[in-house]
Amino acid sequence: GATTALERVWLEEAKAVLGSSCLPALLAVGRGMSSDDEGSAAGGAGGGPMTASQRRWAAMRKSSAAMEELMAMTGLEAVKMWCLDLFDAVALAEVRGVRPMRTWHARFEGNPGTGKTTVARLYGRLLQELQLLPTVPAFREATGSELARGGGAALKEHTDAIEQAGSGVLFVDEAYQLTSQGSGGGAEVLDALLTKMENDRDRIVIVFAGYKKELDELYRHNPGIRDRVPNTLTFTDYTEDELHTIFLSMLTQKGSGGGGASSGGVPQPTTVHELDSKQALEALVQKTRGLVVVDFYAAWCGACKLLEPRYNALPSQYPHVTFARIESGAMGGHDKTYDIRAYPTIVYCSNGRVLARDQGGNALEDDVKRYA
Repeated sequence: GATTALERVWLEEAKAVLGSSCLPALLAVGRGMSSDDEGSAAGGAGGGPMTASQRRWAAMRKSSAAMEELMAMTGLEAVKMWCLDLFDAVALAEVRGVRPMRTWHARFEGNPGTGKTTVARLYGRLLQELQLLPTVPAFREATGSELARGGGAALKEHTDAIEQAGSGVLFVDEAYQLTSQGSGGGAEVLDALLTKMENDRDRIVIVFAGYKKELDELYRHNPGIRDRVPNTLTFTDYTEDELHTIFLSMLTQKGSGGGGASSGGVPQPTTVHELDSKQALEALVQKTRGLVVVDFYAAWCGACKLLEPRYNALPSQYPHVTFARIESGAMGGHDKTYDIRAYPTIVYCSNGRVLARDQGGNALEDDVKRYA
């Protein structure tokens, strides 16, 4: 069958170590299948067939919070398989006792609304989990037109933030606007980006995103981009079934949010603080006297949606307790202080320190009563 670019790298490294006779079986195992029957499929979590990426991820028996979040997203099969190829490439490099000498800059091509920004956040975390980036990565986002208008100063603001964090991802949406007519400082920014890609590739990952045709034009405009951005992830449009799944998820989220209603159908006020960054969380925990309860959730997580109405009902029962929630992407990756390993997780804090964690939130009401 056809092999992806990362699989070809993986196979070349495997050939050097183990010899060519082992390659068919190795490729099948790397894809999470038996070499005798690549078409066999186990049952999925909901009783239906597992996708190829789900079978392969299950067979790998790896631990990765970022990959788990990606696998839980609807669709994106080609993107998931590319990331699984990345695991294989890293594993083969470890067998050889060398560090993968690659650049991880990437091109995310596809229509709007296909998950490119969300995956870019997960991509940075995945690279860090695989020790391809040295620290929990910062995530910075800009459009090509914003960078073109701001020139080198705008780019420096983003790259300085990444360097301060130790490493990170700069996601440039509609990157082809850097070379469009009237783009102002776009050429200056693109030249500076290409230099950063080469000189700081161990710390800074650049992701160019947008429509395929327009990205092709950008690459033709500056041939140097192709050498520096060898990784292409294709985001296909969602199928009707996938859109139906997403729609049902949105209905579930809408139906479980809003703080509930009284017997007269009037929505009850909620005092749950919606936090948008780790800094906002730290400020709340450090400055608030008394108990602070924080719901760490993920937008894709069904269990989080089920927990939400129970959580929203608590502020009216415990007006002296501070309740907050923060979405997984806002934390920017794994955090040692709160040690969130799964979603949802409820964390109880007092006087600036963590008292307890409840993974899953099963004891939510009892724990709030105990610590309040």
